[in-house]
Amino acid sequence: IHGKVVGFDEESKTLTVAQGKKEKKVQVGSKTQMVGIDCPTKLTKGARVMIDGCNCKNKTASKIALSKGKGKKEKKG
Repeated sequence: IHGKVVGFDEESKTLTVAQGKKEKKVQVGSKTQMVGIDCPTKLTKGARVMIDGCNCKNKTASKIALSKGKGKKEKKG
């Protein structure tokens, strides 16, 4: 899944990602690899993410990575 972050619900550990006009909810489990992300709560709205291995049964992602989109990046520092 490639999409933009809509939001993250801490209680249910659900990450909502928008793909065009569709929204997908993905569970972030203890085994989910975070690439370039310290914590899903720190994901900003509109950040582009790439989600791998989204299991259809439990919708738990195996890997979440920040992807470099064509958008303008904000530089920190």
